Amino acid sequence: MTLRHLFGTTLATTAAAALALLGVAGPTHAADIGTTPGTYTNYSFSGAPALTEVTWSTTVLHDPGYTSNVFWSHQFGFNQGNGAYLGMQSNGGSSRVLLFSVWDVSEATAGSAGSWCQSFGGEGEGMSCRMNLDWIAGHTYTFKVAAEGGGWFGATVADTTAGTSYKLGSIKTPATAISPSAWSTGPSTSSGTTPAPPATTSRSATSASGCPRATAVRSPRPSPPPRTAETPARP
Repeated sequence: MTLRHLFGTTLATTAAAALALLGVAGPTHAADIGTTPGTYTNYSFSGAPALTEVTWSTTVLHDPGYTSNVFWSHQFGFNQGNGAYLGMQSNGGSSRVLLFSVWDVSEATAGSAGSWCQSFGGEGEGMSCRMNLDWIAGHTYTFKVAAEGGGWFGATVADTTAGTSYKLGSIKTPATAISPSAWSTGPSTSSGTTPAPPATTSRSATSASGCPRATAVRSPRPSPPPRTAETPARP
């Protein structure tokens, strides 16, 4: 199968430089107003009718600071029902969190010790399974979603640098598989704005995402044709 990438974001610094050449005032830098611009990659798998398991990876290269509001997310859909997302958040000074959320559902069960599931509202409604984790910049975290049968999908997060893993929980959906199209990966503000740290400690939220891996639904192999018994020739 082929992974098609569509890079949909131009760096803000490049846009500002272009505007300066044209004599137009560029946008205020994020550190000046306390906002973090989003950078997204949209992509899909071709040649796969549906997927039973997908694994993404995220490495935060430069931590924007504990008081930042940044969400490094992986968004996807199902073959039935609404969409979902999972990833890692920095919550403006509150405990950092890993989460797995699905819109328009009402059943969920927690995973590893310390995880919990709750309903959410605001930008749509649904269920979210979460775990507080003070994740570490420079470590690579993989996020796996897998079909568990009966419409249930479970999410597991692994710190591949430290060799630890956690199950966030399972959420019941009307789906049987993960859609191979309309995916999106990238960081964004989790609360609209990010309080700007002092100028002496201002840092950008730089991250890297690995190429996702997926397992497709396997079609049953056709049965071989029945063998015809051969009658030995008479002498």
